[in-house]
Amino acid sequence: MPADNAQVETSSTSYLLARDPGIPQAATGAQSFFRELLPRWLLIGSAFFITWGDGLQKTAEFDFSKIFVACSTGLILHWAIFSSFSMRKAPKALKWLLIYGALHTLFALFLSESGFASWQPFYFEQELLNEFIRINESLSLNVIRYFYFVLFAFAVAHSLKSAAQLRELCVAMSLGLLTVIGLGGYSYESKSNELIHAMGYLDPNSCGRVAVFAFFIGLMHLVDKSKNLIARILFALFAITALCVTLMTSSRGAFMGLLAGSVIAILYSPRLRGKFVISLVLLACGAIVAYLLPDNVYYTRSRFARISEDRGSNRLETWEVYLSQIDEYVLTGVGVSNSGKIVEDSTVASGAPHNTYLLMLVEQGIIGFSLFLIFLHTLWRRLSVLTRQATRSQSAVMLGMLAAYLANFVFLDSFQSRDFCMAAGIIIAATAKDWRPVEPPGDLP
Repeated sequence: MPADNAQVETSSTSYLLARDPGIPQAATGAQSFFRELLPRWLLIGSAFFITWGDGLQKTAEFDFSKIFVACSTGLILHWAIFSSFSMRKAPKALKWLLIYGALHTLFALFLSESGFASWQPFYFEQELLNEFIRINESLSLNVIRYFYFVLFAFAVAHSLKSAAQLRELCVAMSLGLLTVIGLGGYSYESKSNELIHAMGYLDPNSCGRVAVFAFFIGLMHLVDKSKNLIARILFALFAITALCVTLMTSSRGAFMGLLAGSVIAILYSPRLRGKFVISLVLLACGAIVAYLLPDNVYYTRSRFARISEDRGSNRLETWEVYLSQIDEYVLTGVGVSNSGKIVEDSTVASGAPHNTYLLMLVEQGIIGFSLFLIFLHTLWRRLSVLTRQATRSQSAVMLGMLAAYLANFVFLDSFQSRDFCMAAGIIIAATAKDWRPVEPPGDLP
């Protein structure tokens, strides 16, 4: 990764607002504003509102999730207009997955019995099952959401160009998460009389997944020894807050991802001292969170103890039904957002596979599934090479963030989610040749 000669600031204020030569400090005209400053602020806005989902509709009349949609749509349009849909940074597998998904969706619609008649009109009134599972959403909305977030990943990868911008995203995400906590967010009582918090989302699993993503973003900056003490304390507080949110959701999938990501971050951290530092930071954060939220620790432990009883919230039963009919979809797939057709005659509570790998296989067949695995392998290979070439613990933590998603994919349908596509865009940008670190690599732990 090419190093930049910019000096490291000493004060916390100057650090958090560090001047990166890759980011213009003042608009020099309309062209500078539209080409440089606008995408920078759209990225910041997307990061700030990424935790503001449809769960806030329970506590406010306005749908705050639309603000994220506005920022991310603006970022996509900027990428399309000023960069002509440039995909030079992205792995080829993601490009082919987008193309194949579009063609496959068209063929699935033309060849289906109902064709385009299955595209119900857009509507946003949500019918909920078990307090948070959306049902009866229009097929058109689900299909567009899938391609929208893939384009969002491309736009993030193209617009994010330096470590200073990544730090800005971390600060914006922390402020957004703290604001959601202040607003109260959405919570409900489970069947076992446990209070489950979903914050800005309807689904606590989605909230837990986003919180794990935020935790690794904070940890990425926390372990960087080149940062001054006050800035590292602020990032530590953000990481602890994100970990508290994860615990409050009681999401088993989120905790499995957190565990997998933590192990990978330690294993791939350069030098024995780096492994010790990350292990110590993780233990300290975990101990603080357990001390602050003892009741939530008990709730989460009890949920893990019930896995054999509830069969992973009936996930095992759902997977068995899908795998028993693998011959119906393994070659051609059933099309984006059509996985429910496979289990419509069964007794499973929800038609969603609750497994991203299985979902890709069901909807896009063996070709789309293979492209998806190649894309994930490319991201992993890029980051693992980076951890060997540069003595940076941040690269190991970023690899841990990816590992957290790979583990989470086993329990949730997370590919077409705002947080994973932003995380994928960050990884693509950080492993690109034109990435500009503000600080010199140095001798980091």
